[in-house]
Amino acid sequence: MFSKRVSIFLLVVLMLAVAGLAAQRVRANAATAAASAPKAQAEAYGALPAGGLIWDYGPTTGSQAGCWSNYTASQNFAEDVSFASSTSISTIVIYTCIGPVQGSTVHIKVRHDDGAGNPSNTPLYDADVTPTSWVADPMTGGYAVTADLPTPFNAAAGTIYWIGLSGNGFELGQYSVQTPDDGHMAQFSGPTFSFHTAVGDQMFQLYGGGGCAPLSTDVSLNPAVSLSVSVGNTNKLWLVRLYFANGTSNTIIQTGLPACFNQTFNTQFVPSNPPITSICSFVYDPAVPGVVAQDCAAVP
Repeated sequence: MFSKRVSIFLLVVLMLAVAGLAAQRVRANAATAAASAPKAQAEAYGALPAGGLIWDYGPTTGSQAGCWSNYTASQNFAEDVSFASSTSISTIVIYTCIGPVQGSTVHIKVRHDDGAGNPSNTPLYDADVTPTSWVADPMTGGYAVTADLPTPFNAAAGTIYWIGLSGNGFELGQYSVQTPDDGHMAQFSGPTFSFHTAVGDQMFQLYGGGGCAPLSTDVSLNPAVSLSVSVGNTNKLWLVRLYFANGTSNTIIQTGLPACFNQTFNTQFVPSNPPITSICSFVYDPAVPGVVAQDCAAVP
């Protein structure tokens, strides 16, 4: 009787514990396969980024806690990041026990958080690229693999994202580190999140900058026309118009610009009055009615 009561009590405790976990982050002690580290197939190449470190779970943040199998099509990983201010991510570096692999490409993934501490299965940013560098790392005895994002990912302030790097059709490997964060990283099966594995945090680093330049536009005459436009964090539409003494106007530039576009155009055009009385630059946001930035310069 005592054994039966104890067994029922333990079962109830276990059920309550599982229910509590299900309401929070999905965690499990399911198997995480270790990577097998063959001899490097190619020479190390390139170099680590020289500056712009914005996130550091690298070898100096704890102790190396294992090297785990990391294939895009099977077991792979991601770690959560969040920034206090808008930040542009341009490069990811992961640490691994696997040496350079000839002709390889890697998969960069970024996912939103689902609100319960898990990565969403809905793609947010995905790219397949050739590593920029693959160099020996003296601290781990393994390697650092660098991949540049084809276009920077703009992380909004105070938002949780999950980011990882995996091997396309080959074993990339992924070191874990104990413990700059909570000692867990998100484990995926292909593109689908499975659970949080307790083998350590993902050993990786992110490089980039402080986000996009703020939304603005400027028209100046000195005496030639100079046009500046910065569109901020989202795609915009840019128009430049000439206004004439007879009350008419002519649109000379009408084009879409990608997020983070920020450039000044110094022209050779020197307008005269008459016929031109002013030059205006307008920036429109497709998601917001009306002009979101504008500037005009009178032609003397």
